[in-house]
Amino acid sequence: MKIKIKRRRSSAKTRAWLAEVLARERVIRKQIAERLRRRAARLTRVQLQWGVVLFFSVGFLVYTWIGVRAVSGPQKPVDFIRSGAVARSGVMMKWFREERETFRSYLDSIKGDPVLKRTFDSLRAARPGFADTIRRLEELYPGH
Repeated sequence: MKIKIKRRRSSAKTRAWLAEVLARERVIRKQIAERLRRRAARLTRVQLQWGVVLFFSVGFLVYTWIGVRAVSGPQKPVDFIRSGAVARSGVMMKWFREERETFRSYLDSIKGDPVLKRTFDSLRAARPGFADTIRRLEELYPGH
């Protein structure tokens, strides 16, 4: 079934409003052009030449940057942990080993204390992937 849409004809009021808007636009354009002409009249020929050179230089740099980004595609962030750069660092390994042992002793003390066991249980309930995260970190940074 074809729906007929009644096209509203422009009224005299609408046409008058549009004519007024277009007239204002012409006035504003003329004011802007006059203002730019007065500013340009104060500049010397050398200043204008340098302005043109600067304008096109910046345009060329932006155009080149956009072109390089389009050809190379989006850059992926470097994952230092998976690349192994952090894992190979001896200082990082020592620091992580100490932190892991401190954290493990803290978790063991929470598990062992009957009063604090509720804290551990609530932590496990609130963060279901918490144990997996700890296990994954220990795989990335094995204790030697």
